[in-house]
Amino acid sequence: MGQNIDDLELLKIDRSSYRLRIIYSLFNGKYTETLLADSCSELELYGIESPQVQITKVPGALEIPFVISRRSVYENCDGILALGCILRGETYHFEIVANESARGIQEASFTKNIPCINGILTVDNEAQAFERSVSKGRSFAKTLIYMVDLSKSLEQEHKD
Repeated sequence: MGQNIDDLELLKIDRSSYRLRIIYSLFNGKYTETLLADSCSELELYGIESPQVQITKVPGALEIPFVISRRSVYENCDGILALGCILRGETYHFEIVANESARGIQEASFTKNIPCINGILTVDNEAQAFERSVSKGRSFAKTLIYMVDLSKSLEQEHKD
């Protein structure tokens, strides 16, 4: 996939002051590790070095909103990326985990006034999990960059 003009413009922004957090689930780790690695690679491509990114591991997707809501996580942070992988099983548990983790991430973003990107895969099977884990990490990171850039731009407009 080649870069378009928007990508080239995004590459010109100085992000050396950005402080980001990635919270990722250890559950279904073979997929979340891929998401994490690709997300970090994409952040570096856009000028965000590894010391600017704090990574926190949690047991599963349902624990991500709790961590986001902790003051130590969102304070002095410009944006948060939540990564996980939820595989559909034979019970209703899939829907609970998918819905409640998404709701919690969105709620934290609104109440903490910080971009929180939901990078939790919700898939039906292992094949989908593999396919999406190798294609979505970079996209999730780029969404985080875009939203932090936008948030900072809106803050600057408010100051002017």
